[in-house]
This record gives sequence, structure tokens and C-alpha cells, in this order.
Amino acid sequence: MAKTFSVLLLSNMTVAPLEQAVLRAIESFGATCTMHTGSFDSILQESTRSKDYALTLIFWELCNITDNLLSRICLMSVEEIHDLELHVKQQIELLFNTVSGASAVFLNRFSVRLFTYAEIAPTPIEALCRRLNTFLEERAPASVTLIDIDKVISIVSIEKAFAMLHFTMSGMLYTQEFFDAYATHIKPALAELLGHTKKAIVFDCDNTLWSGVVGEDGDHGIKMSFEDKRGSCFAAVQSIAVSLAKRGVLVCLCSKNNFDDVQNIVLHHPDMQLRSEHIACMMINWDDKVTNIRAIAKQLNILLESMIFVDDSPFEIELVNSMLPEVTTLQVPKELHRYAQVVREISSQFYTQSITTEDLQRNLMQRDELARQEVLQQFSDIGDFLASLELRVQIQSNRAVDSQRAAQLTQRTNQFNLTTKRYTKSDIDEFIATDTQIVLTCAASDRFGSYGTVGVCIASIDQSVDVASIDLLLLSCRALGRQIEFVFFDSIMSELKGCGVKTVLSTFIPTDKNEQTRSFYSEVGFLMTGSSAEKVTYQIAMAEYKKSGPEYVLLT
Repeated sequence: MAKTFSVLLLSNMTVAPLEQAVLRAIESFGATCTMHTGSFDSILQESTRSKDYALTLIFWELCNITDNLLSRICLMSVEEIHDLELHVKQQIELLFNTVSGASAVFLNRFSVRLFTYAEIAPTPIEALCRRLNTFLEERAPASVTLIDIDKVISIVSIEKAFAMLHFTMSGMLYTQEFFDAYATHIKPALAELLGHTKKAIVFDCDNTLWSGVVGEDGDHGIKMSFEDKRGSCFAAVQSIAVSLAKRGVLVCLCSKNNFDDVQNIVLHHPDMQLRSEHIACMMINWDDKVTNIRAIAKQLNILLESMIFVDDSPFEIELVNSMLPEVTTLQVPKELHRYAQVVREISSQFYTQSITTEDLQRNLMQRDELARQEVLQQFSDIGDFLASLELRVQIQSNRAVDSQRAAQLTQRTNQFNLTTKRYTKSDIDEFIATDTQIVLTCAASDRFGSYGTVGVCIASIDQSVDVASIDLLLLSCRALGRQIEFVFFDSIMSELKGCGVKTVLSTFIPTDKNEQTRSFYSEVGFLMTGSSAEKVTYQIAMAEYKKSGPEYVLLT
């Protein structure tokens, strides 16, 4: 069943062509979109409705702040410009106060690029624009993402972005081509809100991470140095890969090669930038790429749709496109000077509004997981293996410090997610601040290392009837298969009981990715109260709940 995503579009200019462009971008993720476009130049008034929408998109153009500002500012005194600036800043403050509790707001930085591109000396309106943008950056609340539309103009070009005739006649500043490019530009941010963020990039090796074939040229014959004309193209790509790894992207290698040859390069080649600490998984063998990509997804416990595959071979790219259409592919361009740039462009799909501690430690956590899997091979009984891990979980309630990670988990977790509701940090902060809702997080660790915060539960409590409703329950894929979800749920029920709750209601909303969780509420003793294609509802009396968490998981 397609998710419905609601958008509020506000502007002080004509933006009708943007509506369809944004609709197409959202629908490309399999969601349906409902859009409301506010009245012309009523941004402050209609922003009060922002809490009712999943996204508020604002086009607030500086040239339309007052009538004929582009011409009038040249005639204004310093004092008049100062007064105008103070007035606009007051409006910005009012807007930010109004939308601070909204789920998500995309607001464009002010731009006058279309009118000043030919000027060498700075102009008064450019100076005003810079000061206002600094103010935006300093004051924007967590719910607001600032969009740099100058980047979109650079992609499209001044000539193709500026609708000069329409601007003069009807106030429409931008062309259809600009609006299409704008929707493409914000698509990675939309993907995060819709739970479709990319998580892993998989590189072939020969003629992908270095120039040459290690099996033929040897480790001394391959080129990947900034000092080498051809090798510098590959060095630039490796530097991007290292940067992605440091942001928490899972960087993987998938190559038809002898494992020892590639391992030796990773460990010892002086020009290799991408080292073991940056690499989450290596599938170096003579199996086909489809089999290996599936193996990587299984080992990392991620969905195929969250992966990008980079290879120089058109055959391999076509094979993956035909057999694994969920995977995004990128073929190394024949014009090698373009290679680093196209990798930078596709890397935008790993966008995340903020980077958490878990992001920074993701590759370390993955290496810990590989160590666990090696130990698993020594056990014939999975229960004995899990008991040997010395698992520990820590449950926290209503902590503002956890809100960013909790929001991130709602946006990225698809498999063990019983309602697949997406929330932003602003949403989580609002839940924490209320007396009627509770946000619980679960962090886990074992003798190999920390998993970080892996679980979130959001429940609302109606104290007038002592009933709690579980709005969201999820567990990160990295913690699956350890029975942590049962210990977490025991703690959830204990917390609700401490709040005086006597009855707990819950819901399972099926998607094409969370089928494994369909029976969870039945497994923990809930009784089904209703079932349809859209949802299954459950209920349990607190007095009838029995703990189901295993004893080998220690609650700390």
C-alpha cells in the first residue's frame, strides 16, 4: 500500500509549475502525494498550518519582499536599507517560531543571482542577500532545511532558469526547466523523509578504484596516484569513497579477483587511500556480481534498493540492471576526467540532514559484526552463540539527546518496523515535550562492541481510561536475530505499567518490506481485534502480559 505524503507549498511568487515537478519526485518513491498551495504572498499567515503537513516547501524570493525592490534599493539610503533588513529579519523570526514544531520545512536561501550575475562590483541587494542568508543559517530551527537554489541555477544556467517575460507579466521568476531541476536537487532530502535513503556504495576494483588489472599488471603496474595523470582520476574517486565512509556510508568492494591480491593492495599499496577501516564488506572472488551483491546485502542486513553499484564493465552494469533492478548503478565513464564528478553527483543520494554518533561509528560496528559472524561458525546452536555474546541493552525514556537518532531510525528502518511511520527530529522533540506521549529508545552492546541506539518506541497514553496506544515500534537491522526486540518490548510494557496503563493497543501496517514483523504482537501475547489489507489491530490487558525476553540479554 502506497504511503501518502502531504506537502504545503508557500511562496511570494508564482510557482505553479513546481507542483507537478515535486509530485513526480515524490511519486517516484512509490508514495502518493497530496499538495496544498497557499495563497500568493501569504507565507507568514499560512505557515501556521505547517504542522498539518509532512513537508512545508517555501519559495520566499528577496526580489518580491517589497514591490520593485530590485529598482528601489538603488535609490534607498543606508538607513532605509537597514530598516528594511530589520523588518525582513523580524518576519524570518516569526516564520521560524511558527514552523519550529513542523515535521519538515524546506526553505530556500535568498538569491539574487539571476539579476546580478553580470556585476563585478558588489551591489546593495547582494550585500542585503548575504546578510539575510547569514541570519537564516544562524536562526533556522531543527525542522528547517535550507536549500541553496544558486546550485540549481548553476546546473540549469542563468539563461534557462530565468523566465524574464513571465516575471514581468505575472511574477513567475523561474522556468519549467528550473523547477524540474529544483525537484531533482531536493530529491535526496525527500528520500530521507520517505525512508528511501541509500546506505551502501559497492565498488568494483580493476579500472574502477585503480587504473589497470591487478591480475595482469601486478600491484606495481596499477595506477591510482594523484601524481599520475591517469591514476589521479581514480585517486579522486577513492578520496570521495573515504569521505563517504567517514559519514557513515557503507563502502564495499565487489570484484572478480584473487582475494589475496586485493587484500594486499588494501593493506599495503602506498597509493591506496581506501583502507580496511573504511571498508564495510569485501566480496572478492570469481562469482558473478549479482550473487555477490546479494551476499553483501545479506551480510550488511540492508535492502537492495539502498545500494549503489559502480563498475567499469557495461556487461556487469547491464547484468545488475536486469537481475537486480532495485540497485542503482553507475558505469565508469569512458571520459575519465568526468569520473570523480559523476561519483560526487550520485553521492548526493546518501544525503542525511544530520550525522549521528552511530553514523560515525558504522564501519567500526560492521567490523565488529564480522567478528561475531566468525565466532558464530564455532557454534552448532544459535542459542549458545547468542548467550556467548554477553548482550546488554539500555532503555532510555524521553531524552532530548536521543531525538536525532530516533528520527533517523524512523526514516531509515524498513524491515523491523511495525507501522513504518516517518518522523523528523522536530516531531520527536514534540512527542518528548508532551505529557501524553512517551518516546523510548534502546541501545545495545556485547563483548565485541556497541551497536549504538537501535530501537525506538513511541506510545500515546490516555490517562483518563488508562489506555496506551503504540504508535511506532522499530529495531535497526543491525540488531536483528538476537532477540533484543523481546527484551525491549518487556521494558516498554514495564514503562507503560509504571504510568498506570491497564490496556495496551497496537497496530501492524504491512508494507512490502516488513512482512517479517507481521506476527510479532501475537508472539508477545496480544490478541487480534481487527484485520484488513491496510492494517491489523491488537490489544492486551496489562495484567495478562508475560515477559518474553531471553535471560541471556542483560538489562542495564
